[in-house]
Amino acid sequence: MNHPFLERTPEKPDILAEEVAQLFKQSSMSRTFVTPSGPTGRCVTFTLRDIVGRVARSKRLNDAVMDAALWHVSKYRTNCYAVDAVSVADEKMFYPDYPLASCNFVLVPIHMKALEHWMVQIVEIQMSDEDTNKHKIWATFYDPLDVSSNLEVCEAIWISFTLPLLQEWFERDRGREKLLNLQAKSRRASSKTITASEVNTDSAPPAPQRVLPEVVTVPLLYPKQDDAVSCGILSIAQAYSYVSHVRSLKTSKSISQNDLAQMRLRLL
Repeated sequence: MNHPFLERTPEKPDILAEEVAQLFKQSSMSRTFVTPSGPTGRCVTFTLRDIVGRVARSKRLNDAVMDAALWHVSKYRTNCYAVDAVSVADEKMFYPDYPLASCNFVLVPIHMKALEHWMVQIVEIQMSDEDTNKHKIWATFYDPLDVSSNLEVCEAIWISFTLPLLQEWFERDRGREKLLNLQAKSRRASSKTITASEVNTDSAPPAPQRVLPEVVTVPLLYPKQDDAVSCGILSIAQAYSYVSHVRSLKTSKSISQNDLAQMRLRLL
């Protein structure tokens, strides 16, 4: 399979497996890893046993592996934010300190507990242009099973969690912007000398109020998983495909077992 998620990987999984084994040869299975989770100093802690047990043994991924993988995917792009799975489930809204307008992607993992099934929302943001008419937000909903009821769950979480998170993030930025403008006016008012340009600025009509751009939601149909455990792997690979701006994965109707094995080892 020609996909960036598998770039520079050997054709046969056993070769890659040997490379992974050598990489962790000196590591204890109880070795602890810590991955940042959210912008507020929270972390996800897990052991090497958790990773190997879930990834290498063809099991469903747990929260720790999904969070760690999406966090690493987010590092491939400047200002890409990966929400942790627990925050999504608990509807706790945390967002980075940088403005929403400078964010490129937001990755939102969704776990359907009853089915032990993973989906992902990939939110692409274009708000950096000074012309607000060019601002756009696309929300892609990917369910590896492509089941309509699953997509309904994904849409419900978009309404109850992801969209309100974007709105809160946007309102926080507007509040900061208003505060900076008030501080600038206060400094000008306290200055002994006021220039003509400053007078004109103060008397000018207020700038139109910025609003969050309209969001276009798009369901993603491919690839479909052919087993009961690869939903997390495919969700991570799909997120990587979007963040890396290749997006070739969505044109593949299914993924071979060989490629799935490669993807699992690639996570390690």
